[in-house]
Amino acid sequence: MPTEGINYGAKAKISKTHLTIEGHPVMESWETPYMHALADKVAADGGHMLEVGFGMAISATQIQSHPKVTKHSIIEINKDVFDTMTELKKTHPTINGLLGPW
Repeated sequence: MPTEGINYGAKAKISKTHLTIEGHPVMESWETPYMHALADKVAADGGHMLEVGFGMAISATQIQSHPKVTKHSIIEINKDVFDTMTELKKTHPTINGLLGPW
């Protein structure tokens, strides 16, 4: 898989309400109800979850609220966003973060 030209270090700005990367909107807090509903649906039976993109941790934190989740692998391409995920991993040991493209 070609990975040249991928800017893993593109500057991300993360707040409680917005995620922008190099000034472009990626995710906003108004998406929370929808993302929580999707997370609840996929995590209801537990097991190993695979998530592509960490964003603002909206779905990741909701997935982590399900006790039957045994492992939660998250692929994130942006280094700043990935670093935010490592903070969540400290309190949620089922998370396995992978930096790179999917």
